[in-house]
Amino acid sequence: MEIKDFYREILNEHNINPSHKKVLETPTYTLQGVNPSCGDNITLYLKADNGIITDGSFEGNGCA
Repeated sequence: MEIKDFYREILNEHNINPSHKKVLETPTYTLQGVNPSCGDNITLYLKADNGIITDGSFEGNGCA
């Protein structure tokens, strides 16, 4: 398998089954972002304890 095909397979798998895609219960920080050039939209949720990130997740939509 060529490296380009391997990369495409991994990218497609992550696009179909993304890790950590969920709303995080009681986040310490919530950040929203939109890419105006393509319309990607994301909300990032982070939990922090004494300045150390302990958990994170995201939700949104966009292209692969």
